This record gives sequence, C-alpha cells and structure tokens, in this order.
Amino acid sequence: WYNRVDAVFLDHLSQDIRGTNSSAVWRYLIAYKNLLRSIENIGIAVVYGIRYYAQGNVSQDQYIQFIRHDTLGFEYLDQSKNFAPQVRKDYEKIKRETNFSLIETSREDVLAQKRKDPDTNEAFQYYAATFDYTEKLRNVLIGLRKRLVGTVKSELKAANQQQALGIAILLLVLIISPIIIFLVRNATATIHIFSLTLSTKEQELTQEKQKMEDLLYLTLPFPVARDIQLKKRVNAEKIETVTIYYSDLVDFTELYSDSTPFEMVMMLNSYYKMFDDSMNKYQVYKVNCVNDSHMIVSGLPPSEGDHHVTQIASTRLNILANSNKVVVSTPP
Repeated sequence: WYNRVDAVFLDHLSQDIRGTNSSAVWRYLIAYKNLLRSIENIGIAVVYGIRYYAQGNVSQDQYIQFIRHDTLGFEYLDQSKNFAPQVRKDYEKIKRETNFSLIETSREDVLAQKRKDPDTNEAFQYYAATFDYTEKLRNVLIGLRKRLVGTVKSELKAANQQQALGIAILLLVLIISPIIIFLVRNATATIHIFSLTLSTKEQELTQEKQKMEDLLYLTLPFPVARDIQLKKRVNAEKIETVTIYYSDLVDFTELYSDSTPFEMVMMLNSYYKMFDDSMNKYQVYKVNCVNDSHMIVSGLPPSEGDHHVTQIASTRLNILANSNKVVVSTPP
C-alpha cells in the first residue's frame, strides 16, 4: 500500500506545488496529490473492514487504524473536490454507478464494532463494492492527470509566446534606456508579488495540515491522538472501571419526519453544540454520535482519581439543564 516510494513522490509533488505560479496548475497538483492519498487511505481502511467481516471483529488497534485511514481518506477526497470541481462531478457519478450504499452500511458496521459471526460472503461483497469504488476513483485520478498535462501544455505554449515577446521587448529596451528603468521597477514589483503569493500558499498548506491534526484529536482520545501524531505505537490498555452514558432524543423519528431538512440541520447543530458545551466542563470523552444518539465515557486516561461516576452524573445533569437551549422549529 503506502510505502517509502509513495512518500518520496508526495514530498516531491508538494515541493513542485510550492514552486508553481498563480495559474490553475497548482490547484490540479493539490487535487491530484490529495486524491492519490485518499485512494491509499481508503484502500488501507478496506483491509481492516474485510478483516472485520472475515473474523467477526477487529482488535482495538485495528479499529483505531480503520478510523484513522477511513477519516483521512474521505478528508483528502473532500479537499480534492474543493480544488478541482471536475472531481466533484466525477465523484457524484461514481456514487450513482457503484454500490455506494453498501459501502456506507459496511462502514457503519465496522464503526459500531458489533461482534458478529464471521461471514466470508459479506466480506467478499464488501471487497467487490470497494474494489469497484476505488477503481473508478483511479479512473478519476487518470482523468485529472490528463487535464493537468493539458493545462501544463497550454501554459507552456503561452509561456513560450511570452518569452518570444520578452525577447522583442528586450531588444527595444536596449535602444530606449528610459523604458529599461521603468521595466526594472515593474519587475521588482512582480517579484515581490510572487514572493507574497508563495508565502500565502505555504501558509494555506500549513493551515490544511493543522486542520488534519485537529481532526485527528477530535476523532480519537488525546493520548491516542498524541501517540499517533508522534508516530508512536499505540498499545491497548486495560481499564478496570469506567462509566458509560448513552443518550438520545425521544420521538426523534417523528420529529425528523415532521421537519424540513434545513430545520433538522439547525436543530442537530444546536443539539451538538449544547452537548459539547456541557461536556467541556467535565472529564468525559464522546466516543460516538449518530444523529441524535451519543455515547459518552468517563474514566479513560488521563483521568484524576476514581470519580468517573460523579463526572458522568454531573455531565448528565448539566445536559438536562441546558436542554432548553436546543432550537426545535417543529414541536415534537
């Protein structure tokens, strides 16, 4: 899968991206790099998904690796769609042509990590669906590469034309000295703008990297995310006692059917913010949230003392007290 050759290639590609000008080339380069990384991470996540169906379960380390690569794969894919609009169109076509619903269902099964009997038939169906999905993504990658080559050729042609024009201007400059001074000043200003552009692009790349790191810390507990960030091996830990709290909304299905999509988005956004604000005051960790359901645990490291029961109870009371802050457009 992802080896040293790929890493060297991506690093070299990143250097080329920083050296491009303000044309459309750098957008295609970033989209190409992110799409390549997306395919690699999705492929690694698929391996753990197949292992889940073949074995009936996966270890904690394998589960963490699945979450990491699955999250990175789709995050890189979203970035590629943002930089190259054609990728977004091609991706929507892929979702229609492949069994994308099976892939989504399988991802939810693995994320839920429910123990089940080994089923090679389900493993093969999951493999077939993801294989077709990744192959079509590779076709998109090939198409993106062709568009990139076409763009480079057209810009090289334009650059050659500009070069010929520059030679003619240079001959004229050698004759008319006042024009030389004027052009030198313009060249200095152009170089300054170009350096600012490079600095801006470098800052954007740094911000994107920071976003990836923030996403990692939001997805996993702090000690696990820190070890992954430091490229340390994440070992499984046995915790004797923890307290787990499950929460969901009463009559959520009826509320969902009686509300418009926009109203549901506004309500869930308010609901999630209320939960996050209530949790920040206590030593608790949100393991998972799907629609209106939340799973919160206390007692995971780093924890201070054996107070996880009181932490969960206090969190529950705080959530109940703040529930009136949730905006519900349609009364349940």
